[in-house]
Parts: sequence; structure tokens; C-alpha cells
Amino acid sequence: MPPGRTRGHLARARRAGQGADGRSGAASIRSLDRARPRSLGRSTSAILAPVPTARSLRTASRAELRRALGEGHPVEPSALEGYAYRGTSLGLPPPASWVTWSTFQKTFWREPRSGRLLGWNVRLEQDGLDAPSRPRRARGVPVTEWLYEVVSSAQGGAPAGLDRGLVIDYGRAPNPALSPLRVVKDPLVALAPDSADELLGVSYAVIGGRWVETPTYFTLERDHRIDFVPEALR
Repeated sequence: MPPGRTRGHLARARRAGQGADGRSGAASIRSLDRARPRSLGRSTSAILAPVPTARSLRTASRAELRRALGEGHPVEPSALEGYAYRGTSLGLPPPASWVTWSTFQKTFWREPRSGRLLGWNVRLEQDGLDAPSRPRRARGVPVTEWLYEVVSSAQGGAPAGLDRGLVIDYGRAPNPALSPLRVVKDPLVALAPDSADELLGVSYAVIGGRWVETPTYFTLERDHRIDFVPEALR
């Protein structure tokens, strides 16, 4: 609005049938419409949208989790290497959420011999969502399970719209030949651009080339450096 013009001035001009600059009301309105800023495009809206966090997604619906996964960001494998991440299970309906592990760890370890990025799940004592990670132990060592390899979506494949991140592939790791885990793959994205501190994933079963989404969404938050490697991978 030019200096000295007010909303009241414009309103009185409109009621008088002319614009604030002396032109007819219709011409003035057309001029104002041309000067009015257009709505934001989709790309600008996406930039302005709040970035979800691992904590904010704890109460998200499955549809909201799916949207956050599709809007996630690429993950650089080297940014994960050498770290254990604290996982939180999301989206599981009762009674499944009552009998499964709410918290766990996933690890990302570069195998020296092959250079592959491998990992495993660590069972945690269920002390609460915000309690420090405390591995469950057996014979004095952490209980680990579910080995996997982490690959690009080009290597591991991905369902439509979820090919911008990495894939946790249980079929590429030395799990038992008849384990149902061998058909499971987890697309994985970063929640914030250029940061691997918080991640979001979901488990799919790949059966006959078809990707079947499960209710098992999870977040991963960087926890600490890996301090134990299971015997199966040494």
C-alpha cells in the first residue's frame, strides 16, 4: 500500500464508486487484485511446513506417519556408520502394542572385510520411552537379533514414493534360511534435511515382488557409538 493510504480510505473510495487514486471503483479493484500476492506454490509451502521430530511423531496416526515418510529426506550411509540408534515403535494398534517392544536399538556397523554397512537389533529393558537405553543381557552380553544390511533404494528396491532414503534389508544378512524376516525390508528416511540424528522407517514384507506395508513404523534417534558387535558378525 502506498505511503499515506489507509484501509479506511480505500473502503470509503470503494463505497463512493471510485478508487483511492480517482479511477472508477471497478478499475481500482482490478488494480488492487493485480497487486495482491498470489498463493504460495506447493514447493514453498513444503519449505514452510514444520519439520516433524521423533517425539512429535509418537502420537501421529498411521496416515500422518505415512505422509512424514513420503516427505522425508535422503540419508548418507556414512553419517550412520558406527552408531547405535534408539528406536521407538509407532503406530501399532492394541493389543499388539501391549506385547511388543516399545523401545529397542538399531545399529549401523561397517564390516571391515566386505565394506558392507550391516546392523542388528538390540533388546532393551522396557524402562520407559524417555529412560536411558539399557540393553537386556544374557551371559553378560547384550541380547541381539535380526541382522540386516543397509543399502540404497536402487539396490534394495522400494515401494512407490519411498525411494529417496535407504533400505534396511534383512534378506541380505546371515539370518536363518527359513526366517520370515528374510522377506522384510524397512525404507528409512531422515526427518530433517542434512541431518542423520533422527530417522523414520516402516517395515514392509516383500512377497512375490509385491510390497506389503505392515503397521510397524518406528523412529530412530542417535544414541551412542557402537560398543558391542555380536559374534555372528565378527
